[in-house]
Amino acid sequence: DWFCTVFFLIDIVLTFNTGIYEDGVLVRVQRTIAMRYLRGWFWIDLIAALPWDSVSSLSFLEFMSSLKILRLARILRLLRLSRVSALRDKLAEGVGPGVSVMVH
Repeated sequence: DWFCTVFFLIDIVLTFNTGIYEDGVLVRVQRTIAMRYLRGWFWIDLIAALPWDSVSSLSFLEFMSSLKILRLARILRLLRLSRVSALRDKLAEGVGPGVSVMVH
């Protein structure tokens, strides 16, 4: 579980520093990237990255450790993983026929 948490937290940091396309133009301005990410996937990524198994053991959050909250966290992680899978597929397409790329 800690591996997944660290992986998603690293991914959040990397996403804040990865260029985005706006109107077909690559944007590398970090403020623009951050604002776009904060208005979009950031909150889902953050919730998915939280170590819910550890958080649920805290006494003041005991009421939040219901099965519904844990299911939501797992669903968000799956949603996040599907986004990573889609990105992997895009990378594989964008490389071109002459180059071999190994993506897992």
